[in-house]
Amino acid sequence: MAKAFVLIEIAVGRNKEIVAALSQLEGVKSVDIVTGPYDII
Repeated sequence: MAKAFVLIEIAVGRNKEIVAALSQLEGVKSVDIVTGPYDII
């Protein structure tokens, strides 16, 4: 089984909306909000 880590930059204030949408995608095991140059892994 392949694994991938996707680093995402998002617009301010949209993190919860995008996390919810990504979590619903087939094959997505986790979605984490982080700080630094990227917003979601």
